[in-house]
Amino acid sequence: MFGDARSAQHLKVKLYDLRPGWLDPGYRFAALIRQHLCPGMVVLDLGAGSGKAGPINYRHEVSAVVGVDPDSVIKNNSFVDWRVQASAEFLPFRSASFDLVFSDWVVEHLATPRQAMSEVYRVLKPGVDSFFAPRTFFIIRTPSPGPRLIGSTFWWRIGPVV
Repeated sequence: MFGDARSAQHLKVKLYDLRPGWLDPGYRFAALIRQHLCPGMVVLDLGAGSGKAGPINYRHEVSAVVGVDPDSVIKNNSFVDWRVQASAEFLPFRSASFDLVFSDWVVEHLATPRQAMSEVYRVLKPGVDSFFAPRTFFIIRTPSPGPRLIGSTFWWRIGPVV
């Protein structure tokens, strides 16, 4: 029942079209990131996997998107410019290499999220943002005295309040 396009269209009409103006969290997350993009940026997609079509792809909007994933499926990701097989906890990049880091549905799978956040903090250029959505939302703004968790049960912000 749920495998064909007709069923998907039926669910779209039933669940989405009855709520005008409603955007699912993936589209809202993508729009939030898009507000911070500039054409010359180098962006890190942390946990890029094999890639997926949809609103979270920024390949043609920035200078380069680097995809990182510990799984070898990263080699098949056509939504990034550069593919790196590596762990989020041990990123193989120089400090201050990226203008923006984002991650979608990854943080909840990390064995040591604190180590991964430290690595993200390290590879971000000072004063820039990082976004994470495990259907929660994080921003890391550097430099800061250290990450702080602020927010509601659904959206969180890590970093100093601006």
